[in-house]
This record gives sequence, C-alpha cells and structure tokens, in this order.
Amino acid sequence: MLNKIACYTSSFLSNTIQDSKYTAEELEYGIKILLNNISILVISFLISYLFNDTYSWFIVTANFVLLRFFSGGVHFKSSEACIIVSTFLIVFIQIIVPYITSYIPVLNAISLLIVLLLAPSGIHNQINLKAKNIEIYFKFISAALVLINFLIIESNLVSVTYFIQSLLLILNLRKQRG
Repeated sequence: MLNKIACYTSSFLSNTIQDSKYTAEELEYGIKILLNNISILVISFLISYLFNDTYSWFIVTANFVLLRFFSGGVHFKSSEACIIVSTFLIVFIQIIVPYITSYIPVLNAISLLIVLLLAPSGIHNQINLKAKNIEIYFKFISAALVLINFLIIESNLVSVTYFIQSLLLILNLRKQRG
C-alpha cells in the first residue's frame, strides 16, 4: 500500500514540477522512506498512547533513531517488514525495561563492545560517506552515546534501547555474510 502511495505521489510530483532535478524513481524512493518512518512513528506512538506511556515512547524513539543514524544496522527488503519490526521493538523496549533492570550494566557493556566492533554498519547507501574518516567519527559518536548514558545519564530505557539497536548491527553482519 505504501508503495502505491509513493508511486502515485512521485508521478504526480514529477508531472507537476517540470524543472525538478529529481527523477520520478528518486522521488518515489524518498517518499517511500518518508512514509515508512512516519508509519513507524504514528503506529508506535498510538500503541504507547493506549498504554499511557508516551514519555517512554519519546525517549526510546529519539535514542533509537539517534544511535541508528550513527551506528547503522540491518535493513529489511520490504517497507512492511521494517514497519512491523521497528514498531515492535519500540513498544517491546518500553514493556521489557522494568523486568531487566538488574542486567542494565551488562547490557551497557555489551552494547559498547558491539558498537566499537561493528559500527557503522549498513549506512553506506543512506548517507554520503565521502568525508575523510567519517566511519571513525561515526564509531566514536556511537560509542560516546552508549558511554554517556552508561556513566552520566544512567537511563534504563536508553540502555535497553541502545542494546537492542546494537543487536541490529550483529543482524546486519550476519545478513552481509549471507
């Protein structure tokens, strides 16, 4: 369904805007990404709202997106799979945190180790990596985010969010190796 909306919208825009520097295919790709992200945010927010936990939703979503931008992670072939898995993870993190608080230091250490070993992963098609040493900077920023939470902020929600996001780096590694 999102593909049809993106296709229709990109066709409409490319026919309406004659001097566009983007092709219909490029517009369609961008619109798919936008619709995908909006779907994840809206669905996960509505679920969190039903459970009266929008504060946790904001913390989890903001930190998930922040670490994912710098560390990367697995990408699914279909928008639907991405929406389902991402929404599930955001809601799952909010639910599971109270039950695993005694494991938070271990999760932080594992997250840091994974990020140091594997980040950035799977971001080469998402952003321009032509800047010199950008991968080192992204690895450093990813590790810094985990360390800042571990040593200063000490948020259980953020710790579990970073742990789950770091596991997506392992999944991406396995996917790349086939």
